Amino acid sequence: MDAAPATLAAVAGMVPGAGEAVFAVARTAGWLAHALEEYERRSPLRPRAVYTGPPPRRA
Repeated sequence: MDAAPATLAAVAGMVPGAGEAVFAVARTAGWLAHALEEYERRSPLRPRAVYTGPPPRRA
């Protein structure tokens, strides 16, 4: 955890480990928002991240 969120968690009187839980919930909400946007658009948000090279060779 970073110093700023740790300080805020301490000042707010949160129990140890609560900061990580808040971070995880926020990150999960962000991932879900991105996924919903991609489903709505029917295309990836970062098209350049889509692999366009040759198919993998079979061993």
